[in-house]
Amino acid sequence: MKKILIYHWVQDNFTRQIGGGIQYYQKNQIEFLKNRTNLSVHILSSGRNYNPLNPSVRIVPLPEKEEKNISRFDLVNSGIPAPAANNFGNIFALHHESTFQIFKKFLQKYGPFDVIHFHHLEGIPASVLALKKDFPFTRFIISIHDYYIFCPQLNFFYKDSELCFDNQSGNKCLGCRQTNRNYERKMIWTIIDKIGLNPKGTLGRYLFNSGFLQDVFSRFNFREPNRTWKPEDIFREWKQFTTLINENIDQVLAFSERSRTIAIEKGIDPNKIHTLPYPIPEAHKFDEVPPKKGPIVSNGICTMVFMGYMNHIKGFYFLLDAFEMMPDSLLKKIKLVIPAKKSHDPETMSRLEKLSQKLNSLILHDGYKQNELDQILKECDMGLLCHIWEENGPLTARELHVRRIPFLTSHLGGAQELSNCKKMVFEAGNVKDFLKKVQVILEGDITHEEYWKNAGRVPSIEEHFEDLLKDYYFNVI
Repeated sequence: MKKILIYHWVQDNFTRQIGGGIQYYQKNQIEFLKNRTNLSVHILSSGRNYNPLNPSVRIVPLPEKEEKNISRFDLVNSGIPAPAANNFGNIFALHHESTFQIFKKFLQKYGPFDVIHFHHLEGIPASVLALKKDFPFTRFIISIHDYYIFCPQLNFFYKDSELCFDNQSGNKCLGCRQTNRNYERKMIWTIIDKIGLNPKGTLGRYLFNSGFLQDVFSRFNFREPNRTWKPEDIFREWKQFTTLINENIDQVLAFSERSRTIAIEKGIDPNKIHTLPYPIPEAHKFDEVPPKKGPIVSNGICTMVFMGYMNHIKGFYFLLDAFEMMPDSLLKKIKLVIPAKKSHDPETMSRLEKLSQKLNSLILHDGYKQNELDQILKECDMGLLCHIWEENGPLTARELHVRRIPFLTSHLGGAQELSNCKKMVFEAGNVKDFLKKVQVILEGDITHEEYWKNAGRVPSIEEHFEDLLKDYYFNVI
């Protein structure tokens, strides 16, 4: 019986989608692995379960749900709350002795494992990678879904406004976000969120500020003894993540060539990392739907769909800025579809309302379910991906690609690797370049033949995870 341990800070079957694309990926992974015989899969999460009434750091089994070959566990009272966005500058990100020891005991009790697959290091100290020395015959694997191992902010995005690849030995990190200087308050925030309340809502704020949970936490010492590190020390030493990976990880998995290049530039051993592109359940559509022929826009009117959230990093506000600068003569040729959840910001919705009066049409869907996507995209001529960070391999890009819908994308990240069509790539954040590319498309100067000529395939779930088993160094039926 082969044994695998899969770690992520949230379980793949958690009722809410809080782990982003990683949780979606892990869900597909578990569905694939549970149907394999002679295979035992243990899933561990950490960083969200805190109990002030019993402050010991421990790992508890989660309720059984009759899942074949699957066992689930949660690490309680970790020294590293997750996600990292709520825990910026945690002084225990590199090492927290109690959490380290309980992780080690877990490996001793339920192992030995053939493979430990880390989908992230949020929620646990990076030092657990050094346990490779205690378990030399266990294959340690880590996937790079984002850039947490190089950047405490996860995405090389300074103050949520500009790309940052040089943190100036940690000094620049100090001005990036509010650091975690009150450890217990961060835990309380996590507890309120975990019980289903919005920490920023009326009831959540009342509970947070009432003092009750602070009083309970004050009775316990979650901090490790003899530790005087400050967040700035952690930022300065963040490079230890890379050192721990190079010394202990057997295989690093990147999901796009661009993220692989970034990882190598940041110090990951190039001999340990290879690219394993993200899969998608609808991958079969790519071969079933023949590409169209002729110009992408042939009748002067183009239905464009913006794929992404209404936030800054996905380029939504860049898109608004660009469309507001676009000549009316071009706007009248565009039918814009936005499936994203509507913004709660009145100014944003007001800008969309004004824009709708100039566009040929504007359709807002206020979010969508996966089974609604085919209908939403049915009449779309092309997609718009305006992200302004080095997004690894956006799910939205793959959803368009397998349906044979071409898309205009920024030059950052791995999205452009799907089409390999330079005419459909613009410089991220450059409004002039974006408008120029849109005009060329609307004038019918880019054809489907050009776009799909060098396009690659998106792997299916089965293809991707069969390749992953090869990285695990064993074959199962």
